[in-house]
Amino acid sequence: MFTSRARSIRLTPILVTFGLLALVPVVLPSTATAAVTLGLVYAIAAVGIDIFSGYGGQLTFGNFGFVAVGAYTSAVLATDHGWNVWLTLPVAILVPALLGLLLSLPAVKVADLGTALITFFFAYLVHQLLSGRTFAWLTHSADGIRVETAEIFGTDLSDPVTLFYVAGGSLLVVCVLSWRYATSRAGIALRVIKRSPVVAQANGVTVNRARRAALTYSAATAGLAGFLYAQAAGYLAPESFGTLMSVNLMAMAVLGGLGSILGPVLGCLFYAVVNQSTLGDAGLLSATFPVAILLALILFPEGVYGFAERLVGWLGPVKREGGRAVVAATEGPPPEPASDDDDHAHPGELVVEDVSVAFGGVKAVSDVFLRAAPGEILGIIGPNGAGKTTLLNCISGVQPHSGRILLDGRLLSGQDARAIRRAGLTRTFQHPSLIGDLTVVENVSVGASSGVSAGSLGGLLPTRASRRDAQVSRRRANAALDLLGFPQSRRTVLAAELPLAEQKTVDVARAIASRPAVILLDEPTAGLDETEMHAMATALRSVRDSGVTIVVVAHHIEFLRGIVDRLVVLEFGRTLAEGPPDEVLRHERVVETYIGASRA
Repeated sequence: MFTSRARSIRLTPILVTFGLLALVPVVLPSTATAAVTLGLVYAIAAVGIDIFSGYGGQLTFGNFGFVAVGAYTSAVLATDHGWNVWLTLPVAILVPALLGLLLSLPAVKVADLGTALITFFFAYLVHQLLSGRTFAWLTHSADGIRVETAEIFGTDLSDPVTLFYVAGGSLLVVCVLSWRYATSRAGIALRVIKRSPVVAQANGVTVNRARRAALTYSAATAGLAGFLYAQAAGYLAPESFGTLMSVNLMAMAVLGGLGSILGPVLGCLFYAVVNQSTLGDAGLLSATFPVAILLALILFPEGVYGFAERLVGWLGPVKREGGRAVVAATEGPPPEPASDDDDHAHPGELVVEDVSVAFGGVKAVSDVFLRAAPGEILGIIGPNGAGKTTLLNCISGVQPHSGRILLDGRLLSGQDARAIRRAGLTRTFQHPSLIGDLTVVENVSVGASSGVSAGSLGGLLPTRASRRDAQVSRRRANAALDLLGFPQSRRTVLAAELPLAEQKTVDVARAIASRPAVILLDEPTAGLDETEMHAMATALRSVRDSGVTIVVVAHHIEFLRGIVDRLVVLEFGRTLAEGPPDEVLRHERVVETYIGASRA
C-alpha cells in the first residue's frame, strides 16, 4: 500500500494551472499542442488513478485497459452502428465504470499486490481480446477501426486547437470532481483506510464499499479519456493499448505526485514532452521515459508536485501558530458553535460473557466475564500479555472469539466492526491513527460522519444534502472537542504537527463524535507525563458525565484510581480480580503479580 502523502489541496492551484494551460495553443506550434493534448487525455485517466491509489492507497496497473474499452465502445457505436458521436460519450464512460465495479468485487478483498495483479491482467485480457480473432466481428481485430470525428460548435475535433480545449475542459471537470471527491466524506474515508483499514472500520467506514467506489470512479474517468483518445487518434488498433501503457500511466501519476490531483496532470504533461522530444521514436521513448522516471523518483521522491510544494514552502512564509504549521483560514468556514440539538446516545450497558480467544495452542483470553454498567468508567489492568488489547479487539469486532458480548441486551458477537459502531460502541487504539495532513476538526469529523446520510459518492457534487452532512459532521466534531476542552485556536492545526498528548485527545474526540453509548479506550495515557495524564483524566470525566459508558485499559494505576468506578485485573487472559479500585488494588494476588512487578 502506498504511504505517500494525500493532500487536502485547494481549488485555486487547479484553476491557476488550467489558466496557464489555456495559453498553450497561443505560444506553442501545432505539433507541440497536439503532444500536450495527448498528455491532457492521459491525465484524465491518471487523475482517476490518483483517487484510487494516491488517496485510497491501492495499486492499479490496469487503467489503460479501461481507456481501451472507452475508446472502442465509442468507435464501434459511431462507426459500425451509426450513433451520433456525442451520444457514444456517456456509454463510453458507463461501460468501463461497470467493468470497474465488476472488477472491484474481488480486487478490493485481496492483498495490496493482489489488486495490482488483478488490474494488470485485466488490461492484458483487454489487449488480447482486441487483437484476437474471437471478437473480430466487434473489434475488427488487427485491422483496426476508423473513428468518426465529433463536431462541436460547427468545428470538428480533427482541428488540433479545438481538440486541445475540449480535452483541457474535460480534464478540468475531472480535476474539480476529483478535488470534491478527495475533500468529501468519501475521500477522507479513503485516507483513513489508507492509514489503517482496521481503524477505518472502527470509525464506521465500510472499507470494501469505499474501495469499490474509488475503483469504479477511476474506471469511469479512464472511459472519458478513451473517448478523447479515439478522437485524437482517428484510428484505433490493438497495439496502441498494450499492457505497458497501463504501467506507463501509473508511472506518470507517480512521477507527478500521488495524492495531489494536480500531480498526475504534471506527470502526464512531462510524458507528453518526452514523447514529443523523441519525435515518435518508440525505441528512444522506451529508453528515455524510464530513465526520467528513475531520476525523478530519486530527486523528487514525492513527485514533481511534492517538490513544487516544498519549493513554495522554502520561498514563501508559512503561517504558523505556536511553532506549528496551520492550514490557512481560507480553507473553510470558521468552526460553528457546538449545538445541543443533536440526539445523544444514552449510556449503555456492556456485558462480556465467557469470551475466549486462542492463537494456536495459546489462549490469549480465557472465559472472561465483565460488566460495564451504564454511565460508569470501568478500568482494566494487567501485566503485558494479559490479554487486555485482545479483549478490546473482541468487543469491538476486530477479533473473532467464542462467548457472547452484549450491548443493552443486543448481541454484538459475530458482527463486524462497522456494525458494532452503528450499534453504539466505538474505540480508540494504543497509537492514535490520525491522518497527518488533515486538521484537527477534519480528523474528528471522520467519527462524526458515521451517522450522516450521504452515500459513498454523495459529496461529489455540492448538493444541499452534501452541504448539510458536512455541517452536521463539523458541528458534531466541534461539540466533541468542546467536551474535551480542546482549544479553538488549535483546531486548524494539522494532526501531524500535534504533540502526542493532543493527538490522543483528538483520537478520543473522534471516537465520541459518533455519540456512542460505550467507548473503549486502549492506553490513552501511554507516553504522557503527569500533567498530560491529569488533563486526560479531566477529559474522560467530562465524557462520562455527558452520558457515555467508558471501558479503559491503562498501565498507570494512579491515573485509573482517580477516575474509575470499578477495576478488573487480567492475568494470562483470565479475570484475576474485580471490584472497587481500592479494594482490588489491595488484593493479595494483584499486589504480588501486577503491582509488585510494575514497581520492580
